[in-house]
Amino acid sequence: MDNLDLKNYVCVGTVSKPFGHKGEVSLKIKVTLKKKLTNHDFVFFKINASLVPFYIENCIVKGETYGLKLETINSISDAEKYNNREIFLPRSTTKSLSNKKEYGNLIGFELYDAKAGKIGVVEGVLDTKAQPLLQITYQNREVLIPLAEDLIQDIDTENKIITLHIPSGLLDL
Repeated sequence: MDNLDLKNYVCVGTVSKPFGHKGEVSLKIKVTLKKKLTNHDFVFFKINASLVPFYIENCIVKGETYGLKLETINSISDAEKYNNREIFLPRSTTKSLSNKKEYGNLIGFELYDAKAGKIGVVEGVLDTKAQPLLQITYQNREVLIPLAEDLIQDIDTENKIITLHIPSGLLDL
């Protein structure tokens, strides 16, 4: 399992912090899963450009927050080493958004308008029936930008940059 192809996996969230005293970690999940995380045997962390599987010993769900006890993470200090680390699952276990594309892993990408330049950083992605909406903070307020196919100029996953043709006035709403 050490040569896992990143193209077949999607970032589903991040470790937010340790909880408990036996090495449990709290997760922020940012995509819609086809089945509950409790039904998975493994999660994957990206470590040194490779995906490393961690066996799930136990999973606790409280609303939108998951608490996981992972094999080999047995103390608070062990768990702290994984703070803010991205969690990956096989792409087949996440629900696809519009046009069969996965957009949950765009959180943290810089958002640019083709004319105006840098707008902000993607803080969240909302799954709506029409199209995904990118959540950003622009001029100290939350703005939702549709990620419609006809607005996309480029999504550069290597440099984590999204360039859109944002309709005039949309940022003023």
